[in-house]
Amino acid sequence: MIVRKLFIITLAAMFISLFLISTTLAQDSLLISYQGRLTDDGGIPITGSQAMSFTIYNEISQAIWTESHPTIQVNDGLFNVILGSQTALPNTVFEGYERYLGITVEDDIEITPRTRFVSVPYSCRAIIADSAIATQPDNDWAVSNEIIDDIYHEHGNVGIGLEPSSFASLHIDKENENCIDTNVYGFLSDIRKHCDGNVYGVSTSSELLNWNTLGVDSVFGVYGVSIAETTGHPYGPMTYGVYGHAIGGRLAHGVYGKAEGAADFNYAGYFAGSVNVEGQLTKGSGAFKIDHPLDPENKYLQHSFVESPDMMNIYNGIIITDENGLAVVLMPDYFEALNMEFRYQLTVIGDFAQAIIGEKIKNGKFTIRTDEPNIEVSWQVTGIRQDPWANAHRIEVEVDKPESERGYYIAPELYGYGKEKGINFRLYGDHEDK
Repeated sequence: MIVRKLFIITLAAMFISLFLISTTLAQDSLLISYQGRLTDDGGIPITGSQAMSFTIYNEISQAIWTESHPTIQVNDGLFNVILGSQTALPNTVFEGYERYLGITVEDDIEITPRTRFVSVPYSCRAIIADSAIATQPDNDWAVSNEIIDDIYHEHGNVGIGLEPSSFASLHIDKENENCIDTNVYGFLSDIRKHCDGNVYGVSTSSELLNWNTLGVDSVFGVYGVSIAETTGHPYGPMTYGVYGHAIGGRLAHGVYGKAEGAADFNYAGYFAGSVNVEGQLTKGSGAFKIDHPLDPENKYLQHSFVESPDMMNIYNGIIITDENGLAVVLMPDYFEALNMEFRYQLTVIGDFAQAIIGEKIKNGKFTIRTDEPNIEVSWQVTGIRQDPWANAHRIEVEVDKPESERGYYIAPELYGYGKEKGINFRLYGDHEDK
């Protein structure tokens, strides 16, 4: 038996020109040019026709592809073979961490050690690009094929579906057959005086998708969905459809929403579920809105919030004094820990009588006295919050506008001005131009 030794000369995939000049690929399999030098155990080069088999193994030595060449011409030890010319070599073979090539000559055992593939054959994973064209000497380029949208790279910015915009590092303009249009602009950090957000979404459509049972046409600038399976974490899986985190600057917004121009209602934020706010909620007005109890099919019922310059809590109830004209009202056990500066209000019901506070709140209770026995009394007590959060975040009732906002309005139209006099416009500009 002849003991053979193999010395690798070259191993190269035939499609390494992705993103270079006018290289066309449209194949699901690949060809690898392999060259080697074959000697016997004495180091003497072998000459003649040899049968060889080639096998590719994964990182756990499992054979994942093989082919045989019955006749390979070897001259002075040198031979060349095109792997994949006898048995299709799919590009998926290299979807892994490590791949090794084993070679068997004639009836001998496989030559050891096996040869590890290095980076070049892994370029097959970029095979989805049908063409790549370098258009400028400063590394600008464009990619186009039937699988993905056109991709352009110009002056450091990338555009998908159109040429890049000047204000965004990533600009996507994609037409979607199912009519859910989603465009995302991604912004890099910027030291300009006026900077846009991290993600800016714009979506327009003339043919919209009826995507729910109400038949509501919908367009999404940014659309986020997060689905998690149960995990072993003590708090369970945490999912975020959209997660915003802003750091630095004069004004930081984790998420900024703006809505205008709708036929019926404009909602900068619409939440179909409970909302938790860890911090101060500032608003122009507030109300509840429910289906009208008397005509729920055709009307809504709305009530405005009760506002106060203080962080005020309100407690009330009805009580009847005893035969001595006395009644003791018990407050919640946390009342005095939560509140301070108590205020009282009493109203007699059903009879002409006088009612006073006999004893102020102490140890979780207060006393009502009436000049007649068995009098029904409606009572109300208010308190100002004194918990640690309230003490650290008192609301300043009258506030001077900062210099940059003076002369501008939260609602300029109510004072006879256009949107250019609005604080929102002053701070954020008009994104419609984008």
